[in-house]
Amino acid sequence: TPLRKELREATGAELLFLCPTRHEWSNAFDSKRSDRVLRAFATYIRNPDHPRAALILCRWGRDVRASEALIDELGIDSQIVWKAPMHKIRLRDHYQACDVVLDQFHEAVGTFGTVTAEGLS
Repeated sequence: TPLRKELREATGAELLFLCPTRHEWSNAFDSKRSDRVLRAFATYIRNPDHPRAALILCRWGRDVRASEALIDELGIDSQIVWKAPMHKIRLRDHYQACDVVLDQFHEAVGTFGTVTAEGLS
């Protein structure tokens, strides 16, 4: 898609990850545990055998500032693209442009969220 080309050119990434879920780190049942996404992405990009990647995040949720601080701490800010929360049509464009869609990573949830269903469709 044109958006894919734009994102790849802007980031130099071969592989695009999208995590549009809210930034929520708590252990509450409705938490997304977005901190785990950031740590996993940092681990992925440190492997020299992996393709260069970028992670697209939406700037929403009560732990956005904590996520920003963790991104700084992990030294991955050059491979992060922040977007404002998107309406469904714009979000669909991002689903189509990206290679991997990430949702929630809380082990107590036992289900997937809307992002997973939308990403698969």
